[in-house]
Amino acid sequence: MNHRARLGQFALLAIISLTLPPEAPSSPSTNVVVLPTQAATKAPAPNAALIATIEGLVAQRTALRDELSQRRRQLERAAPGPEKESQQQDIDQTVARLSTLQDQVQTLASGADSASFAKAGDEPFEIQQEVIRLVRPLIEQLRRASEQPRMEENLRGAIDKARERLDVAARARDRVASLLGQPGLERDGRRALEEIRDQWEGRRKEAASQLEVAEIQLRQMLDQKKPMIESLAAIARNFFRMRGKNLALALIAAATTFLLFRLLHARLRRSGLRFARIKDSFYSRVTNLALHILSAVAATFAAMLVLYYAGDWVLLGLLILVLLGLGLAARSSIPLFIDEIRILLNLGGVREGERVVIDGIPWRVDKLDFLSTLINPSMPGHVLRLPLRKLRELVSRPSVDREPWFPCREDDWLLLGDGTVAKAITITPEIVEVVRVGGLHKTYPTAAFLALTPANLSRGFRVSSTMGIDYAHQTDCSETIPATLQEHILRRLVETVGREAIRNVKVELRQAAPSSLDFEIQADFDGDVAERYDALHRSLQRFAVEACNANGWIIPFTQITVHKAD
Repeated sequence: MNHRARLGQFALLAIISLTLPPEAPSSPSTNVVVLPTQAATKAPAPNAALIATIEGLVAQRTALRDELSQRRRQLERAAPGPEKESQQQDIDQTVARLSTLQDQVQTLASGADSASFAKAGDEPFEIQQEVIRLVRPLIEQLRRASEQPRMEENLRGAIDKARERLDVAARARDRVASLLGQPGLERDGRRALEEIRDQWEGRRKEAASQLEVAEIQLRQMLDQKKPMIESLAAIARNFFRMRGKNLALALIAAATTFLLFRLLHARLRRSGLRFARIKDSFYSRVTNLALHILSAVAATFAAMLVLYYAGDWVLLGLLILVLLGLGLAARSSIPLFIDEIRILLNLGGVREGERVVIDGIPWRVDKLDFLSTLINPSMPGHVLRLPLRKLRELVSRPSVDREPWFPCREDDWLLLGDGTVAKAITITPEIVEVVRVGGLHKTYPTAAFLALTPANLSRGFRVSSTMGIDYAHQTDCSETIPATLQEHILRRLVETVGREAIRNVKVELRQAAPSSLDFEIQADFDGDVAERYDALHRSLQRFAVEACNANGWIIPFTQITVHKAD
């Protein structure tokens, strides 16, 4: 027996003897450790219970010594042979039990293991052996859980082999029997063939007997086998009866510890300490990261401590194996972890408060954490949450105050790249829904919407138009006609949309075209009348024509001059 395991058993025995109520003394046995105590109305003192236990062990040791002496005398009188060898084995076992009792007495009396003292510092530490000792209870549990299916499979294999042997023996016997039926067979040859036939007949009977025994055993096992639902229910009941309580306690301890550390973290952030005053500083981020790591480590340690004191080595070994597996898997990811830690400390490529572009949409890094939050001021109510591994691939930059975050907001009127005038009614990171004049709704993927390079009309816009007048009015084209046309158009626009919606109206001579004198008409409007963008284009032309009619200005048409060759 391993000395560490033996010391653990001795310590457990001492604890039981100190904590259990006194029992009636029983007769000593060579196989059972008896804890004799004295009957009393009050529980004995710890030293008294320890002394009673030691006395019981001493009594067992004395009985074993007497038994050993008696068996040695019997061995001296025994004749050489198997019986004497069996008696020698019994003596060896008795000596081993006597040595164990002696070690128990010394350990309980001194509180130290003499074997461990003798080998202190001599036993090398081998991690492979330690891991094997750790996972052995788990492997034993798995072996016991799969014992019946393995036994069934072994029996089926034995049945298949027995049938194969039975078939071979029957064919061999029949072949020899057919040779015995041949005429002209001499006596010696017949005798030899009969011996061979009898041998194969014996083998056939042996194979048949083995087949019958294996089939009976399999049939009995299948008859005793419970339905799958009952087996699963029994396994679940056994698990929750044996492991479920420990697992629940470990989970509760881990969750409670983690929440306590998180509450401590939140209290520190809300307190009036320097930690709260330097909320966004480098030292604050280091403290936050340390508390995050400490929360996870403390929760794991609490779960392991519960399993350790519960004595559930299976779950404890499984937990340690999971932790070792995570540690081994994380070795190759150390550079990535370092990058994520730099981001958490606001030292990486993405920094808090800066601007980062994701799928063509700019976002402001609102908070760096294990699950960071990003917002777009032009999309109120929409928050983008990204893990640190996604932020590793991005780079942010500072943004200025007047830098736009999106071409528009909801309810803004837009002029799209295809000439469409529409109002944005829904803006999300995935889609933009617009409604055109007349009520037609259309939805664009956000990337496709941005590719249309929308112009925002709700912040003000300009409508331009061109009007041509005949060269007959050339003398008035520089001052009189532009002023009169501008006055007329302004008056009509005021009647149409109101003076507060008009920012400016201007008419200028644009060019002297081949057939007309062209005037450029420009009208600037407030965004409140953006819905009438197309209608205002038509209105400018109508008002210009009205001015021409009122003032007798001739509107020319395109002329083609044909020159005849000589």
